Amino acid sequence: MKRVGSFGLMAMAVVLSLWAVSMASAADKVISYKGDTFNVENVTKVSSRVEGQAGDEAIVGVRSLTKKQFNSYVDKAGSVVVTTFIEFDSDQLVYQKVGVTKYGDLQNVIDQLDKAMKQITKFMGRKKGGVLKLK
Repeated sequence: MKRVGSFGLMAMAVVLSLWAVSMASAADKVISYKGDTFNVENVTKVSSRVEGQAGDEAIVGVRSLTKKQFNSYVDKAGSVVVTTFIEFDSDQLVYQKVGVTKYGDLQNVIDQLDKAMKQITKFMGRKKGGVLKLK
């Protein structure tokens, strides 16, 4: 029987682990965004959240604010930092974090999040695995 050195064993272990990862991930559903990846194969709930913070004020949900309410909120600090999240069960992805001064800009941020959520919903409905790269 031929002896295998420690380098040979290590190389074989690397090859086997890479093969196992490729076999496992071939059927998995993975969402990729800005370098972060989320295996969503077994996720049961996907949701989104939009939060805003003006200056030192408390963080509030801004998705349902009217134009008048949002403008009043902006008047307190000059701009609102809006953060959008996509949540996968207990994991969350920060989708965007931007300063917003106009209600129309807030609506654009929400529209972009809604577009991403539609892509995710379609992807999750597929039977086969794959990778969804969000933009």
